Amino acid sequence: VIFVLEFFARLRVFGVGYYLNLVNAFDGMLVWVAGALVLILSPVAVSAENLRYTTALRALRLFRMGRILRIVPAFKEMWILVLGVVGSLRVLVWAIIIIVFLNFVFAVMYIVLVTDSSVNREAIDTLEGCRAEHVAAGFDLSS
Repeated sequence: VIFVLEFFARLRVFGVGYYLNLVNAFDGMLVWVAGALVLILSPVAVSAENLRYTTALRALRLFRMGRILRIVPAFKEMWILVLGVVGSLRVLVWAIIIIVFLNFVFAVMYIVLVTDSSVNREAIDTLEGCRAEHVAAGFDLSS
């Protein structure tokens, strides 16, 4: 109901030309589709599984916040932070890959060095005896 009121307020203030922009037209269409689904399909007792797609579409409205951060001068520092985080995502992914690889190496070292050498040495040498408990213990020791 609030979004429909917002739709009419924008229509009154900015006129029909406001909804000629593609982003604003998508926003207006989303408001009407979601409102129609709530008013029509909810009383008919349609399963919530079918309404999840509209919830995902409504989440797209949050991307408008990014435009506000970019345009309003008061949010200049916050926009710089957002750009920094987005720019560093590639580095962060590679850092996580390296950390996982190092943890695996330390887990294998733990299995080879700490495990009793008299017990099943052939399986340890070929890493066939590598169980999840050993990897988890190596992960705990390496971190």
